[in-house]
Amino acid sequence: MEKHVAMRVLIVTHNYLSGYGGGAYGARAYINAFAALYDDITLLFPAHSEYESIPEIDPHVRMIAVTDTASKVRKAARQVFQGVLHRFEQSFSRLLETDRFDMVVFQNSKCSSRLIRKARKAGARTVVIHDNYEWEYTRDNTPLLQLPLFLPAVVRTERTAVREADLNLALTP
Repeated sequence: MEKHVAMRVLIVTHNYLSGYGGGAYGARAYINAFAALYDDITLLFPAHSEYESIPEIDPHVRMIAVTDTASKVRKAARQVFQGVLHRFEQSFSRLLETDRFDMVVFQNSKCSSRLIRKARKAGARTVVIHDNYEWEYTRDNTPLLQLPLFLPAVVRTERTAVREADLNLALTP
């Protein structure tokens, strides 16, 4: 298959890629599928260390590990009061200032939160891969006491992603 060399693609994933669950396997497959099509791929991914490497990812992908050392209380406060559902805000903004991307791919609506509009403003086409109904997944996997605080932000984020992305890829019925 011929690669589309002229496209610069930024991929943002919410999954820890060094894991062994379905999310990690799926995210690595998405990333490698895009790497098979495009030569210039940059990846923002969550990591426990900024030096984390993922050998299962295509070696020509430029990988940027993003750590978050904030306490659980601080993370919860960011989610509730600011609507921040991920750690990518600063790294993403810096990348958009220094690099021009033709396409930004978000691995789910949660990691597109507050970033999808920035990507579009920077002139990039946006793609969101919806591998779950995010609000349903959150409802089923969040502790009951945290649910009323967290779920409304997830619902807003998913709605925004569906309405504002240039392309939504839904993997669920």
